[in-house]
Amino acid sequence: MVNSTWKDTYPTAEVCYMNEGTFYHSPCLLTLYPRDGGSKKPFKYFTMWKTSPMFSTIVQEQWNNQFHGSKMYVVVSKLKKVKVALKELNRVSFSDIQVAELKAYNDMIAAQTAMHLHSSDQLLGDLELQDIHDYKLRHQYYLDLLRQKAKMDWIRASDENTSLFQQSVRQRNSQNQVYSPLITDHNRAILTAPYTAAKMKKALFSIPGVKAPGPDRFDSFFFKDAWSIEGDEVVAAVLDVLKQGKLLKELSHTVITLILK
Repeated sequence: MVNSTWKDTYPTAEVCYMNEGTFYHSPCLLTLYPRDGGSKKPFKYFTMWKTSPMFSTIVQEQWNNQFHGSKMYVVVSKLKKVKVALKELNRVSFSDIQVAELKAYNDMIAAQTAMHLHSSDQLLGDLELQDIHDYKLRHQYYLDLLRQKAKMDWIRASDENTSLFQQSVRQRNSQNQVYSPLITDHNRAILTAPYTAAKMKKALFSIPGVKAPGPDRFDSFFFKDAWSIEGDEVVAAVLDVLKQGKLLKELSHTVITLILK
C-alpha cells in the first residue's frame, strides 16, 4: 500500500510479488523507473532483438524502401527506417525484460510444483516443458541485455584505479605507439592495394560490438546480425565514399558525452 504522494512521485513504479520459498512472507521486487523529463531516449541496438522471429522480416521490409541519392545517402535513409521499426519491435516484444523474466520463472516454478503433485497428468507435463522453454528464453534475453549494457569486463572489475585498469591503460598506450620501421616493397604494396568488398567486410566484422556506436546509434552488432540483408549495399556505399572522397555531413561528426566524476 502506498499513499498519493508516492504515486505522484513514482507514477511508473512497478512491483512484482514472488513465491514465499523458505521465507515467512512473499518477497517483492520494486522497480522505480526514472521519471520522463521530456527528453528523448537515445536509440541503442540490442542483440536480443535478433532472436525475434520477426527480426529479419522487419529489417527486410524497411530495407526495401526506395530512396534516391548517393549510395551512402540511400544506406543512411534506410537505417533511419530500420531504427523506427526496431523501436516498435522493442516496445511490443521486449519491454520490461526483468519483470518478464521474473514472471516466467514464477510460472515455471508453479508448473513444476503442479507436476510434482500430479505426476501422471500429461497436460501438466506439456505445460511444464513449455514454461521451462519460456523461462530459458526470457532469461537469455535478460542476460544479453545485461552483458551489452555492462560490457562484462568492466562490470566485474569496474574502471576504478585498480591494477586491472592500470594494466589496461599500459597495454592501450603500447598499442598506440607509432614506430618508424623501414617500408619494404611488400609493405608498400599492401598500403597501396585497392579496397575490396572482402576487406571491407573483414574490417567491419573485426569491430567489437561493445564499441561506441556512430551518430546513427548502430553498432557493429547490428550489421553482423543483418548482414545478409544490408551487407552488399553497406559495402558498396563505403567503397563509393573511399573512391569519391565525399562523406555525408551527418556522418562526419561524433557525439561527446560529459560524465561527472
